[in-house]
Amino acid sequence: MRLLARWDSAQFPWSTAAARLLPLLAFQETPTFKPLQQAAINLAQQGFSLFLHLPTGAGKSLCFQLPALLSPAKVTLVVSPLRSLLQDQATALQRLQLADQALFLAPGSVPSAPMSPDVRLLYTTPEMILANPRARALVLQLIQEDRLARVVLDEAHCIVEWGSTFRPSYLELARFYQQHSPHVPVTFLTATASDELIAATSRIFHVASTDVPPVNAPASAASMVILQQISDRTNLALHVVPKPKPATLLALDIVRRVRHEPAIVYVLSQKDAEAVAKSLAAVGARAQAYHAGMSDAARRSVQSQWTSGKISIICATVAFGMGIDRADVRHVVHHALPLSLSSYMQQIGRAGRDEAPAVCTLYYDPSDAARAAFIASGDGFVDTSTAHGIRDVIEFIEEMGCRRKVLYAHFGHDLDSCCGNCNCGVSVEVPESGLTESRQQNAPLPARATNYAVERLYQTLQQTLKRKQGAAYRKADVISRKTIQTLLDLQPQSSDDLRLVRGLSSAQQTFLSDHLHLFERPRDRN
Repeated sequence: MRLLARWDSAQFPWSTAAARLLPLLAFQETPTFKPLQQAAINLAQQGFSLFLHLPTGAGKSLCFQLPALLSPAKVTLVVSPLRSLLQDQATALQRLQLADQALFLAPGSVPSAPMSPDVRLLYTTPEMILANPRARALVLQLIQEDRLARVVLDEAHCIVEWGSTFRPSYLELARFYQQHSPHVPVTFLTATASDELIAATSRIFHVASTDVPPVNAPASAASMVILQQISDRTNLALHVVPKPKPATLLALDIVRRVRHEPAIVYVLSQKDAEAVAKSLAAVGARAQAYHAGMSDAARRSVQSQWTSGKISIICATVAFGMGIDRADVRHVVHHALPLSLSSYMQQIGRAGRDEAPAVCTLYYDPSDAARAAFIASGDGFVDTSTAHGIRDVIEFIEEMGCRRKVLYAHFGHDLDSCCGNCNCGVSVEVPESGLTESRQQNAPLPARATNYAVERLYQTLQQTLKRKQGAAYRKADVISRKTIQTLLDLQPQSSDDLRLVRGLSSAQQTFLSDHLHLFERPRDRN
């Protein structure tokens, strides 16, 4: 800790210049360095590679932007997994009035003329460097002219989690780096990284993890100093619950939980994003899908509607959820199994960034594990890393003690006691019938409760009738939505009351007499 304290101080030749630049890069009225920011800047200036595992809001961007501004005639290459994240960076730099010192490479926008000497930050994606000849030539020219100061990989957990499946460009980028610029320091940034992920990243890029060195130690791009700050976000309540069936009941349950508050629903595929958004809209929610298969304009439109409050729920693929940035997200819902605890931690990190209470709900069905593994593999072949990631998630889900302790222990952080802010100890066994689920859900429904209640009861009664009748099941015996609305208004207390309902057959009356409790209004239940 004493070595770290020396690095995290203002005793270096560039410290005065760094202090002058800080107000240009900080959004606070009275700018000050956050914990570990000075250490990261000083280690970078000294020439070390870095792995920065810092929580959301810790100011990771400043840790590479400020050194870039301290390096005259040099360029820092920033590689991001998503164009939406690049757009966020561009917007932030415009607000800071530093847009003229950054260049963003995208298809059709790679400069043919020599790059302006004012540019200190070059932003792009792995695919642009590898597949776009002009972008590749631009980066190689910077290397040849000794103008490349540092390579920065934002959302660095993607290197391991995506590199072996649907984003092989990350592994190709590591080979490109090793072939052309192993002498250039590299910085890895992420809010979620286990010890295993950090070790795997260092192997992929051929850099050696090292403890915080003495201040006078010789620096090397091949030495990667790890700086970590792990904090327990106590404003997040973590809930793991059984996944209701069919899809309509699940949609109703999501709406019951999130109401009309800002929410992200994470899914595994683009098709799922569309289907889930549609099922939520069908029960009255204001929901839209958001994924890579949409045009840039469509994604911008959805994000704008969500940010402005025109829609309350955004259904995003896990890959493109990172492009979503909003401080007052009150709910993060996992419609499907996260692919690893790192992914889960990163995704729930989108909730409650304003430090107000937020709820993270993970729906679990044991059958989801096989589908998650298949989607993560890309080709049906499940590698060891994917299998271990999903296994860790299932162990977290099935933990009957404090799940929060299990989650943070995965990242090397021990919690002293159970937070009491989660549904620890609650079984995630999937109920055999929708009726069991309905009995447990006595919380008040949203303002449009009539439509939600009717659809929930219709689906619940239909599924129960199917199980009861088996092969003799007839669609004609199903209670219509109109009749369910009548029953909700009437609130029958006995079989005699059911006879007052027009259109109910004797068989339907007999069936409903066992389920009269379902038609009690929430406020009337004990």
